[in-house]
Amino acid sequence: WRSNFPVTPVYDLKVEGTDLVVATHGRSFWILDDLTPLHREAAAGATGGGSGAVPDSGAAPGSDGALGSDGACLRLYAPRRTWRLLPDVMDFITGTDGKDYSIGLGKAATYVASRNETTGHVERRFFDAGEAAPIGAIVYYSLPEDLAASPSLAFLDAEGRPIREFRPKPAGHDTLDDEDKALDPGPWMPVRAGVNRFVWDLRHPGAMRLRGNKTGEEAERGPLVLPGIYQVRLTAGGHTLAESFEVANDPRSPASPEDLREQLDCLLAIRDKLSACYTGVQRIRETAGEVERWCARLTRHGEHEAAVEAGRALCEALAAVESALILPGRQTDTFGLHHRVRLNAALASVISIVDSADARPTTQARALAKEYMARIDDELDRLKTLLDRDLGAFNDLVSDTDLPPVDPS
Repeated sequence: WRSNFPVTPVYDLKVEGTDLVVATHGRSFWILDDLTPLHREAAAGATGGGSGAVPDSGAAPGSDGALGSDGACLRLYAPRRTWRLLPDVMDFITGTDGKDYSIGLGKAATYVASRNETTGHVERRFFDAGEAAPIGAIVYYSLPEDLAASPSLAFLDAEGRPIREFRPKPAGHDTLDDEDKALDPGPWMPVRAGVNRFVWDLRHPGAMRLRGNKTGEEAERGPLVLPGIYQVRLTAGGHTLAESFEVANDPRSPASPEDLREQLDCLLAIRDKLSACYTGVQRIRETAGEVERWCARLTRHGEHEAAVEAGRALCEALAAVESALILPGRQTDTFGLHHRVRLNAALASVISIVDSADARPTTQARALAKEYMARIDDELDRLKTLLDRDLGAFNDLVSDTDLPPVDPS
């Protein structure tokens, strides 16, 4: 009550589902989201306590699990039913830091957005409007004071297949430069002693992140999971607690389960192809860097013109493949106004078409994605040939100089 609730008369209270609605006199109405943990505690008290520990090997999820006593316990609360909702389009149009505005029903509401340093979530504080409940699965868990091992929070499907895992914020993350921070921007699970809250956005992992890359950002956001039953698994101090919860599709959506399955398969195929693309670019940069260093060394030693020429030709060929796959060099223009669009950004742009609605991908979107993925495969085949043939020939020339060859792995 003393968190952010104003000092004002309250004339009525109503529990609607698992939310508490508070009617005030003069300060509108307020909603306390998700009373599920309180309901679970009340049910546990009425039956003489909660359930016991789940063994380390994992057991079938049931009612809320708890370990320990005297309040210093490890506890995981079963999440309430979660609605699978498409995000607000303004989430992608507006920025994520600083002052901005959101539009709804023709009205604009001003807010200040900032990144939570503990969880990595972007939070918005509205000046002239209310704030809706977070979209996603809301998970509450309690950690003891003397937690020895670093905990993890994993989400799995009904058969126990892992979807995504979250851990605490890495030590020293704040000291990294911006490009290294972008490789792991969160979200991270909070790990303070006592009750913690984590919101899973119901998404699969996004594509691999490449250092310094600012194109194809659509791929950094993984696709939404399908409606169904899922598990959340809390692991800490050598113990594991697991709970089940339901993800229900938006009742306003006309999409069938088959439509959503086709959509997810298409988005996952695009994501995986982009990850393969970035893996190839990473190999290009590592290999080219090694070859350039050996060329410089050969030049200093002299009388190795053939090896130097072969190395420079190889670097040029690798650069051509990289330039086809991704915008090379330092990326300061993320909108493509000054440079032609590369294959990674072209393929990533299909994501916003496919996931713009709850519907199966259109024929045109499938064809476009297939074309871009085929062209990426062509470039990756060129890369494989360069690494297998040209790099091998360069290594043979280097070996004649009694210098160690370049390792392509």
